[in-house]
Amino acid sequence: MTPGEGGVLVSADGRVQVEARPGAVSQRTLLRYLPQPQVEETPAWLAMHFGLAAQDEQGAAVTAFESLVSLTYRFPPGVALTETIRLYRWEDAAETWQALDSEMDVVGRQLTAWLDGPGLFGLGAPASLSYGAQHLPTVHGFVTDEWSGNSNLG
Repeated sequence: MTPGEGGVLVSADGRVQVEARPGAVSQRTLLRYLPQPQVEETPAWLAMHFGLAAQDEQGAAVTAFESLVSLTYRFPPGVALTETIRLYRWEDAAETWQALDSEMDVVGRQLTAWLDGPGLFGLGAPASLSYGAQHLPTVHGFVTDEWSGNSNLG
């Protein structure tokens, strides 16, 4: 990528495409796609991991872009899709996966997101079921005090 022209990166399998507009980087930058990065903390609902790494002409790591770049992920046939699928990035400082702004196009079988820098990414739709106390199993019964013989509903 160059400051004046931006650039486009397409993964070898064609599923991931990153587009940077002019001004997204302050100097010539090499952006690499990592198809199978080392990912240690992975929830069951997160899949399709990949990484992006960037370095400048001197070989120093680039950790942030000057402006947002777009990332498009094209899903292969046979993968079940829902509107709730999002792109997530591993945040080292928080030690958690953070959802990124993204748009899922189920009909077009692709997701588009905007990135402020390279990193480790995954796609998924977290489970959204939550149960209030009124739905949790509860046991009610009488409790009798052995000394006094008093009973109450507990």
